[in-house]
Amino acid sequence: MKSRKLYDKINFRDIEPELDFKFFSKVRSESSFFLDDARNFDENEVKVFLSKNRSNYQMVIIDGQPVGYLRLNIVNHEGNNVQSVGLDLAIKFRSKGFAIPIYKILFERLKTKNVPIVLWVLDFNTRARNLYSKLGFKEIKREKFIQIGSNRVCQKIMLKLLK
Repeated sequence: MKSRKLYDKINFRDIEPELDFKFFSKVRSESSFFLDDARNFDENEVKVFLSKNRSNYQMVIIDGQPVGYLRLNIVNHEGNNVQSVGLDLAIKFRSKGFAIPIYKILFERLKTKNVPIVLWVLDFNTRARNLYSKLGFKEIKREKFIQIGSNRVCQKIMLKLLK
C-alpha cells in the first residue's frame, strides 16, 4: 500500500472549463480507446462540452499538479439512483500506483451520498477490470456494445462496489 503521504497529496477540485480544457482534452484523447465514445474532439469542442457538463467532472490534483479527472454522475439503474464513477489519468501518471488511492479517497467522500457506487468498463480493458476487482467491484450486468467512433463490437460491463 502507498504511504499515507501520497493520500495526503491527493486533492479534487471542480473543473474550470476555461482553465482545464487543454489538459482535459489531452487526457481524454489519451484515454479515448477505452471510453464508450472513442472519438477525439478539438479543444473548442471540449471547452463547450465542459461548460455544459462541468458538474459531472472533477480535476484530480497530486502535489499541486493535475494528473487526471474524475467522471461523476448520479444515474438511474432499475428504478434506483446510483453514483457512477470513472477516472481518466494522463498517460505519464498511469502505472504509478495513483489509481487505488484516488478511488479510495473518492469512495470515502461519496459515503455521505448513501447511494451505491457503480462504473462501466469495456471488456477489452483488462487492466482497468483488474484494478476494479482489487477495489471491491463485482460485475452485475453485461451487454453487447458498439463503441462510438471505432465501431468496435465488445461487451460493456457494469460493476458495483461491494466493499
